[in-house]
Formats: sequence, structure tokens, C-alpha cells
Amino acid sequence: MKKTWIILGIILVVLLGGGVFAATQFFGKPAEQAAAPTPTPVPEKVNTIPITERPYAQMIPSANGRNLTLVIGELKKPAAEGEYELEYQSGTLLQGAFGRIDVEDLPGAELDILLGSCSAGGKCSYHEDVTGGSLLLRFEDPEKYVLKNEWAFIENEESETIFSSRDAKFVLEGDSLEDVGYAVILQTPGLPENVDQALLSDPYTVSLSESARGPFMVSIRMKEAAADAQLLAWDGTEWIELETTVEEKLATAEIDELYDAYVVVSASAAGSDTSSEMTPEEEVTE
Repeated sequence: MKKTWIILGIILVVLLGGGVFAATQFFGKPAEQAAAPTPTPVPEKVNTIPITERPYAQMIPSANGRNLTLVIGELKKPAAEGEYELEYQSGTLLQGAFGRIDVEDLPGAELDILLGSCSAGGKCSYHEDVTGGSLLLRFEDPEKYVLKNEWAFIENEESETIFSSRDAKFVLEGDSLEDVGYAVILQTPGLPENVDQALLSDPYTVSLSESARGPFMVSIRMKEAAADAQLLAWDGTEWIELETTVEEKLATAEIDELYDAYVVVSASAAGSDTSSEMTPEEEVTE
């Protein structure tokens, strides 16, 4: 009997000890720390400065379509630092490239952009089915300003004779385009040289991987109908007035050769303000 009581006592001590241990573990366990919330990126506004203060830019495709050359003109609004971000669609994937802009080399600096990626060992892979996307230019010091515009990449495997911008407002047509392998149409941020007339469209540049001969038909859809619309073409030195046909919001001209840039202005609005924003202000996150 005494032996039985001793066994029962041992069991009781073990149970009590286990309870005390469990209670210590429960009450002594520190409270779990809540995960720190991820900070929300601060939106930055784009295209807020007048078009007269924005730099002109071109994007030129290489002969094999694997590289782009980004050329930036004069900085009409001073800056000490600059960078670019290029986003583009490659099949079902969104790809990108970014880099620094040495503003001391402007205007005319040529930045080579690979539509692909290279390993540390030098082996490169190239993105397929590229159709274009957006070009973001960011400049800072003393004042920050950010520009964002769309670009279309045309891989002319089907020997097409009509090329259009990403927003479909700029169209270039010509029989000789069927022999062009690649083309880029950029809704360029600014003008190569400001104009006195009021702008009726965004400016566009078109660059081909090889030369093509005329004639061509170029057309730009305007923001609003204007019977006095005038198509201008930039020949690398000055703006050339093209013989323009206007039908509602569409301005069209036939040309014998390709020019670097095109824009539609109001022919009767000499001296009008050209600083109105043709590109809507947007917000993007850093």
C-alpha cells in the first residue's frame, strides 16, 4: 500500500511539473512581431513641363533588330543628371532596360540599348516578338522633371507597306517599306526646334534599319479638327512645310523622301503658344 502511494505521488509530481512547464512556455512566449508594412511607392508625375522645354529624341533600330540607338537632343531645360528607362513588350512578357545619360555629352549622345541580356561571360540572348512600349527620361538638378512617351517597334517579317505608331495616330505608307526589316516610330518628347504655330498633334519620329525610297504618304490624327492644319517635316536642319490635305481630324501629305520628324500645326496661328501639353500628364511609380 505504501508503495502504491509513492507511485501515485511521483505521477502527480510529473503531471504538475508538466503543467508548470507548459504554462511557462505559453505565458513566457514573446508576442509575434507584426511584419513591417511595405512602403507605397511615391508617384512621380510625367510630362508636366511645356513641350517647348522638352528634349527631342530619336530611337534607331540596328540592321539585325537586336539593338536600338537612343539619340537625345539639346536639353532646353538644364539638368546635371539624367537616366532612361525603356520598357517594351516581348511576346507575352514585359522587358526593360535602363541606364545613365551623361548630360555633358548632349546634344547628340548615342546610347546603345540591347533588346536582350548578356551574362558575365559575354553570352547574349535576344528578346523575340518585340512590339514596343514606353520610353521614360528622368532629369534632375536643379529641378527634377520626368518625360514618358510611347514607341512602336516594327519587325517587318510580312513585308508590310504601312507602318503606324503605338497609338495609331501616325501612319507612314509606301511600297518600298516592304523591303525594310525593322522600324521604330517614337512619339518624341519634344521638338528638334520649336515652332511659332500652335501644335495640333504630338511630334513623331520614324527611323528605319535601312533606307527606303519614295514616294510615301504620311498622316497624323490631330487632337481636334482644324481646316487650317499644316503638316511640318524636320529635315535635320529646319522645318519644311508639306502640302497638306485635311479631312476632319486627319492631316495627310505625300512626300518624296523620308524626314526625321513630323508634327501638325495650325497654319493661321503664328505666334500662338506652343507650350500646351499635347501628351496628357500621367503618374508613374518609381
